[in-house]
Amino acid sequence: MLRALFLTDSADLDTAAVVLETLTRLNELHLAQHEEPPLYKSGVVWIPPPDCIQFCEQDWPTIPIVRQRGKAPCNALAPWRAAELRKRGYPLATAFPIIVPGPPPPAPTQMHAVVTRDGTIGGLEDPSARLGMPPMPHEQLVTLARAHLRFLSPRCTHWR
Repeated sequence: MLRALFLTDSADLDTAAVVLETLTRLNELHLAQHEEPPLYKSGVVWIPPPDCIQFCEQDWPTIPIVRQRGKAPCNALAPWRAAELRKRGYPLATAFPIIVPGPPPPAPTQMHAVVTRDGTIGGLEDPSARLGMPPMPHEQLVTLARAHLRFLSPRCTHWR
């Protein structure tokens, strides 16, 4: 499990992308050594992230911890999905951060983690919406993802 601290009023998306890729890699290692059900059949449900005013410290749990808890926010669900897609033959599957409209002030925007199956907008998935989060319209999700195209390929490719 990773723990990260972010400023919520200026979410550091580059750092979040690296942390999401790190968690995806840890999940890939786990899936190489253990049989797990697919995320969408695991019984795991989405939970909202903690309310944050200025700073936000969050756990970024790996698959075994998510399975034990039975619930997780987007920052754990997206890396699980990306890791399982890579294992199934989608090497460009990537969990990446986007900025979405948040609840009313003091948090006008918030970071959300989604997945691309193949490094394109066409392969976009929102695991949190599949597992209980109120979904946003797909067109809105695509528009938000287009604003973050630089994250559509795995970060830290030199790790491979």
